[in-house]
Amino acid sequence: PVLTQDPVSSVIPCGANTTFAVTAGGAQPLAYQWYFNSNSIPWGTNAILTLTNASAANNGFYFAAATNIYGGITSAAATLTVTSSPPLITFDPQSTTAPCGGSATFPVAASSCAPITGYQWFLGANPVPGANAATLTVGAMDNSKLGAYYAVVSNAAGSAISAAAYLTLGFTENFDDAATVAADGWQGYNTRSEEQHV
Repeated sequence: PVLTQDPVSSVIPCGANTTFAVTAGGAQPLAYQWYFNSNSIPWGTNAILTLTNASAANNGFYFAAATNIYGGITSAAATLTVTSSPPLITFDPQSTTAPCGGSATFPVAASSCAPITGYQWFLGANPVPGANAATLTVGAMDNSKLGAYYAVVSNAAGSAISAAAYLTLGFTENFDDAATVAADGWQGYNTRSEEQHV
């Protein structure tokens, strides 16, 4: 066979599709086999190779071999470079309430072509110590835990910030708590609530 067109290198964003193509002439029939970094691609047996939803795992060299009854020829290698992008938040934490002494859970979800390298939760402008997972649990609820919680999700290309979820104090025992808050404010409510839990 004679190759008249080699595959062309390309740079594509993470998640995109791309194709590599060769053109060969010679006695028919012609058979094709594509290779990725010297490893044969089981489904790459046509003159055109299509890659879908590319990720960093697809970075490398691609080339094809064309054969017929008289022998074979190998194309030049083309390089595929898949560029990374920051994570995309797919589920934001949701606002909730928790009783004094109780707990609340905030989950966040993100999609990322590159591996996620870290999570960090914040309460307001302050990072929450040890809060480095996709789910945050806030325990021992008191006034110091009230506020806006959000997560920063990172990969090698950058970071994404979730929407803020607000944690507010809920009533613990019965509807008399509402009267306590109205009469004494939150401080009086917390004091009585703590006494009830002793």
